[in-house]
Amino acid sequence: MPGWVFSFRNLVSLFLSGCAFIGPIPCSSTPHNIISLREISLFHNQLTNPIPEWLLNNKDLTLLDLGSNLFSGPIPGGIANMTSLKVFHLEVNSFTSTIPEWLYSFHNLESLYISSNHLHGEISSSIGNLTSIIYLELGYNQFEGTIPNSLGNLSALESLDFSANQFHGTLPKTIGQLKRLTELDISSNSFEGVVTEAHFTHLTSLKSFRAVGNSMTLKTSRDWLPPFQLGSMWLDHWHLGLELPLWLRTQTQLQSLSLSGTGISGTIPTWFWNISSHLSYLNLADNQFHGEIQYISSGSSSVIDLSSNQFNGSLPLVSSNVVRLDLSNSSFSGSVMHFFCDATNGPKLLIYHHLGNNHLSGNILDCWMNWLDLEAISLGNNTLTGNIPGSMGPVHWLIASGFFQCKCTRSFQFIIFWYCQPLLLRYKRWAKKTKTSSSGEQSPQWKNS
Repeated sequence: MPGWVFSFRNLVSLFLSGCAFIGPIPCSSTPHNIISLREISLFHNQLTNPIPEWLLNNKDLTLLDLGSNLFSGPIPGGIANMTSLKVFHLEVNSFTSTIPEWLYSFHNLESLYISSNHLHGEISSSIGNLTSIIYLELGYNQFEGTIPNSLGNLSALESLDFSANQFHGTLPKTIGQLKRLTELDISSNSFEGVVTEAHFTHLTSLKSFRAVGNSMTLKTSRDWLPPFQLGSMWLDHWHLGLELPLWLRTQTQLQSLSLSGTGISGTIPTWFWNISSHLSYLNLADNQFHGEIQYISSGSSSVIDLSSNQFNGSLPLVSSNVVRLDLSNSSFSGSVMHFFCDATNGPKLLIYHHLGNNHLSGNILDCWMNWLDLEAISLGNNTLTGNIPGSMGPVHWLIASGFFQCKCTRSFQFIIFWYCQPLLLRYKRWAKKTKTSSSGEQSPQWKNS
């Protein structure tokens, strides 16, 4: 980094993000020249220790962004002098200390980003002193202990990320006091205990709630009306009871919903499919749902995972908006004809489709012209038979394993995949082989890839 950039006496803001600078920040031989500096961003370079004294001694700095660099060791004690800081970024480095106590006294601080380091220790109850904080991101560190009740004092807080740490214990009910909170992520910790309506009492602004990978139980009354309208909710591996929470009916703005491994059973109620028509992501995998599904509705360009349940009956028809669909490891049965030959609402947008480990049978029919975007399909561990249709041209990958038997037309010769290990078959090689055979030339030896 050239030292001359710090020689401008009237320089107020300096943004040098993504400039591929390497090594330490240069020391200034004339630190009096940069007394006007209030904002400095050196984000996404390859800067290393040490952080120079001229920078640490700037008590009037309001923005310091050293994120995404190669700094290491403890958070520098000299930063304690920067009591005017409003925005402070240290994320994506290799800092290894606890959160220093002096940081909790930064009453002007509005944004604190220290995620993706090697920080450790417990969160002090003094965190309640950061009453101006709006964005607080501590994810992907090694923090431990419980969350202090004083977190409820952060009345300005809008975004809170405690994900991918080692926190344990229960979630404090004081979190329900954060009226301005819009995003809450406590995923991938060791939280436990019961979460009730009291935890959400005043969360009227909440839009995103992610708490995947905690052993928590959600208990609400059947007639509970949440104070929020969520756009995203991920509660994988929670204990939600034996049925889908009825209060989900009130969430008309949901776009992303993930409830895999939550122990829900029974059939999917009709009202739920009204919600799914707005979803771009739905994950209900690894539950005990059963019964038949007539139609899967979805939002635009949606991803749907209903795998590892106990659904039965014929394959459901799907919205033309679905791009990824997983119906594997269930008990769907019967012909695939109505599914692949469904031309309702025009061509399908499906790109990836997993139907493995069901009880599907019969022929694979020549209806693939409806699936122009399909790139990969898994049909393994079913009892499908018949010819490989010529309209499978759009499919780049056919994944076959287990009990998949296909008696092909003469132009494809005779191919059987029967109790075999998983194979990835490139359709382009398949087509090349067909072209060679039809021209009377000797077919090349088939290769697995």
